[in-house]
Amino acid sequence: MKLFEIASPQDAKTVLDVIKGLANKDRIPSEIPFAAFKNYIKGDEIGVGTPEALVAFKNQVDPTGDVIQDVLDNGTVVLNTKIKGNAQDQTPVPGSSPSVDQMASSAASKAISSNI
Repeated sequence: MKLFEIASPQDAKTVLDVIKGLANKDRIPSEIPFAAFKNYIKGDEIGVGTPEALVAFKNQVDPTGDVIQDVLDNGTVVLNTKIKGNAQDQTPVPGSSPSVDQMASSAASKAISSNI
């Protein structure tokens, strides 16, 4: 069973839009190496087998750059995410969200308060 079927370049753009949404949700930049990108969109099946064909694909399905921000010389696809830059440059900020213990403590306090 396949998770998704790609029948056209527009379907491939939809897959990339989902990947872009996941990158935005997780607040990470999204740079996809050419080999992985080609695998995601089943590139050989829709005629995107080389970096040059990838540029033509981008110009066809996303000329405004809403999903694909750039195609680097080596074929790496840079999605147009909220966070710009290389994923390796991004380090998580400790304490930026509550820990499981903090959330459990808060829930327990609320439960005790509502029973009083």
